[in-house]
Amino acid sequence: MESSRDMNPEYVYSRQAEFENSEVYSRTIERRYQGEDQMLSYISQGNLKECLHIFQSSDGDGAPLNMDDVYHRYPDDFLRSVKNSMISLNTLCRIAARRGGVSAFIVGSISYKYGLLIEGSSSVEFLQKKVTPMMFSDYCLAVRDCSTAQYSAKVQEITTYILEHLPSELTVNQLAELFFLNVSSLSRKFKSETGFSVTEFINFHRIKLAQYYLSQGNRSITEVAYLVGYNDSNYFCRMFKKVTSITPSQYLKNVRTEGMLI
Repeated sequence: MESSRDMNPEYVYSRQAEFENSEVYSRTIERRYQGEDQMLSYISQGNLKECLHIFQSSDGDGAPLNMDDVYHRYPDDFLRSVKNSMISLNTLCRIAARRGGVSAFIVGSISYKYGLLIEGSSSVEFLQKKVTPMMFSDYCLAVRDCSTAQYSAKVQEITTYILEHLPSELTVNQLAELFFLNVSSLSRKFKSETGFSVTEFINFHRIKLAQYYLSQGNRSITEVAYLVGYNDSNYFCRMFKKVTSITPSQYLKNVRTEGMLI
């Protein structure tokens, strides 16, 4: 149990100053940044397993990535200090995902989602045990599923255009005309590099965007369908289940059950 002395800000600050001047602090900070660099490298590779392994590791006192020294710099508001650290972590993850070849549009959506979740949280435990691993998962999966780093310059141009215009009408003929390719050449090159047909790629990323909108919890399924480019909500539901293996209603129920609405 913490004594009144341990909770006194002056005492905490003096202990912090003493710790920061010690050799132990230097080693702790070095380990922390080594772990952080490794974790961000795994995010840029889309390697969720190793990313979570780094996050869950500790230096013996249960402080993943040795973040406890940062938390104690705000002794009067522990929740605020955790939020501040996680906001910084969200920014680093965003940069790592961009380096992994994920478009600014997708990275921006993920970053915005977790910015809202972090600020809206009222529990340190929820932030550390729920939000943080979910954030790592979303960034790693974005790299795994959405990276364009391995594509040729032309296919990168096409995929970037698609991702930035998902709510609009998109057809192979339009894209072929826009990028000065014939339809068969575009289709063949696109499939060869992405593993998707153009239509499959559009549907896959529309559904990913729909998941983001549904997680906000303030729009109907029909409204989300229109937002991501589907005029027929029944067709949207079929595509959603094809991509995710569950219906939009089931997805929304799962998000609510996990308390991850933003």
